[in-house]
Amino acid sequence: MSQGCEATSSTRAVLAQLEVPDDAHLPAGQRQKLKLELLHKELSVSPADIFLNEAYQSVSLAGMEVNRPALIAL
Repeated sequence: MSQGCEATSSTRAVLAQLEVPDDAHLPAGQRQKLKLELLHKELSVSPADIFLNEAYQSVSLAGMEVNRPALIAL
């Protein structure tokens, strides 16, 4: 199945959820884990969704390059 240039409505909903400010009471690692769990769940339904894959990579890297080799290996 090919994907157009725009995200589906379900993907947009997930991406919007990722934009909601994090709960500052949770440790950073826990906040990242929750985001990754959400993305993993959605990717299990739509594994070829480029927008979800990009978001997963972005959250996995968390703005740092330290996890890059492990992420590429996936």
